[in-house]
Amino acid sequence: TGTLDIEVTIEDSVRISGLSDLVATFDGTNDIVHDDTPCIYRNGTGLYSIVALGDGGGGTDFSLGAGVTAIPYTVNWNDVATAGGGVPVTSGAPVENQTGADTSSTTCANTGPNSALQLTIAANDLLGAPTGLLQGTLSITVSPE
Repeated sequence: TGTLDIEVTIEDSVRISGLSDLVATFDGTNDIVHDDTPCIYRNGTGLYSIVALGDGGGGTDFSLGAGVTAIPYTVNWNDVATAGGGVPVTSGAPVENQTGADTSSTTCANTGPNSALQLTIAANDLLGAPTGLLQGTLSITVSPE
């Protein structure tokens, strides 16, 4: 008979998935509103924080384009999959004490989408924009708490 010791270390783990790109054409009247319901996985307690970072301006603010033609947008985050709710997000600032992450499936197979992101580009800001394509990237980083 022989024996061996078994030791397993489980590190904090988080994952975000299920974000979809925003592709829109301004109709000349209405705000452009993009609602998304991603999956957040978090082992352990399920508590997490997010940091949203835009690539506008100095590489950090929420805007499309550059210079005097930069068009701002706003971001809201909700820790339940309900569009339109949640809290306003500032680029680069953490939104802490978020709950509701799936703690048993990295793909949210057990809960389905469990958070909501809303991105809004105001019609008033778009009315003065030059003709053409405006582009940007919004990065969402999830961290364990």
